[in-house]
Amino acid sequence: MRFIPLVKRNGEATLPVFTNTYTEPAEPPAPKPEEPKPEEPKQEVIPATGDAAMLAVGATAALGAALAGAGYLARKKRGE
Repeated sequence: MRFIPLVKRNGEATLPVFTNTYTEPAEPPAPKPEEPKPEEPKQEVIPATGDAAMLAVGATAALGAALAGAGYLARKKRGE
């Protein structure tokens, strides 16, 4: 089902007519030139990438040794 609107003018039915108009927007203002920033002296930075990894390896080895010692003592206490 289609709906076609009708407009009555002077007792006569006609289809509405629309006229599109376009108004151009005002031109944007010109961008302000940016002032150059003074360059800061670059300092060499050496990233610390493996420091924490060595601590984790050492902690794991110590934990493994402690567990192995505890296992040995538990076995010895049971008489095996």
